Amino acid sequence: MSWSQLEKTLKGGRFAPVYLFYGQNDYLMERAVKTLRSRLLGGEFTSLDYQELDGREVGAEEICEFASTMPMMAEVRLVVVKEPPFFQKNIKESERRALLAYLEAPAPTACLVFVVSGQVNKQEKLIQAIARAGEVIEFSRLKEEEFNAILKKEAARYGRKINPQALILLAQACNFDLRLALQELEKLDLYLEPGQEITVQVVSKNIPGVLAENAIFRLVDALGSRKPAAAVKYLRELLLNNEAPLSILGMIGRQMRLIFFSKILVEQGYSGDNLAATLGVPAFVARKIVHQGTSFSLGELRQIFDFLLTTDLALKSGAGDPGLLLEQAIWHICSKIKGAG
Repeated sequence: MSWSQLEKTLKGGRFAPVYLFYGQNDYLMERAVKTLRSRLLGGEFTSLDYQELDGREVGAEEICEFASTMPMMAEVRLVVVKEPPFFQKNIKESERRALLAYLEAPAPTACLVFVVSGQVNKQEKLIQAIARAGEVIEFSRLKEEEFNAILKKEAARYGRKINPQALILLAQACNFDLRLALQELEKLDLYLEPGQEITVQVVSKNIPGVLAENAIFRLVDALGSRKPAAAVKYLRELLLNNEAPLSILGMIGRQMRLIFFSKILVEQGYSGDNLAATLGVPAFVARKIVHQGTSFSLGELRQIFDFLLTTDLALKSGAGDPGLLLEQAIWHICSKIKGAG
């Protein structure tokens, strides 16, 4: 079962007696727990039948006792155990037996939820037992279409349309952090007139980082095309928007590192979603990075890192005008690299 299928089953009033939520998307796991709490408990006295435990501080037997306790006001007691170590490292055999015994016959008046940030060992007997008794759900990094669908749905909840390009800009500005993107979307709703569409211009004007992110992509494209005048133009655009010189240098360095690692990964056979997941970016951004990488050899990129380090030291030591130092680095990168590989 996926996280989206979970939401559908909960809306239909169906739930499992035990869940394991795991993965890198903490926001969606938190949202799933909130949805469970709302659907199962609701009402005025929800806290009486809701128990949240730190899995690093409670043992297996204590968890089973909490789950076996009868609810007070609701029909079901919700017990959420955060970051239990059982699924990521060796567990004492006595604790494994206690949990396995509970999972063989989960309390019909409880919903027990384990929440783990990161990956788990799916060969662990406990995970297999949870899969038989309930559901094991991975909350992985969202794909581009999933990310956009959530933002579009949330915009519609505010009574707004959002332009497809505005969606991309919003995602980039928030570094594809769903929690942050939803917060920025809420701010836009407060700022705009009722019913006003969210456009590229609206996002660019009101969300920090959009102009910088776009300019960095264009700057790096210009570097790759050996067009120093265009690269300097985008640099000056960033400076006019009050981006700090060291921040600009850091963004250029980050983009160059992504290009460097993408070239190595592509040589090793990575592609598509695997490449995007390893780089930690959405698939469409990974495609842009791979395209930019065609303009550079690994040898050139190593030389560029040397130039960026020299510029970093000059900026930090006050060795010259920051804007001029960055422009000199751009001209140097574009004109002096000879294609060493």
